Amino acid sequence: MYFNYKGYYSVVLQGISDANYKFIAIEVRAYGKQSDAGTFSDLNVYQRLEANTLNIPENENIPLTNISAPFVLLGDDAYPLKTNLLKPYSRKRLTIEERIFNYRLSRARRCVECAFGILVAKWRCLKTELQIDPNKIDIVVKCVCLLHNIIIDK
Repeated sequence: MYFNYKGYYSVVLQGISDANYKFIAIEVRAYGKQSDAGTFSDLNVYQRLEANTLNIPENENIPLTNISAPFVLLGDDAYPLKTNLLKPYSRKRLTIEERIFNYRLSRARRCVECAFGILVAKWRCLKTELQIDPNKIDIVVKCVCLLHNIIIDK
């Protein structure tokens, strides 16, 4: 179950980061062979997003307008489109406005991509096979994410 499509064993770490590259929510428990979308729909974060219990702030007006907009999480095309979860337009026959939106969404998603990049660069053990019991990998990865946040604070 841990053998992924790239040909090695892995677990899936799904995380939400803030603009300072700190993880504000993580879940580690999925099998490496499971897709991102399949993993996400099984996670506590998704269940809480669906139940509206993630403590996401209420809609606010966009500055200098009367347009009310929700606070959102940003995902890639593997994720479902939800009120509080944005994803890019599919890549077929996009208008100029849709291409601009996708580009800007991609730039905003760089925060989470960089958070994962910093995590792996700092904790090189995540780049290789961990020689531990698979039942303890989630504890190790959670600890590394916590240490990552502490280091960013310091």
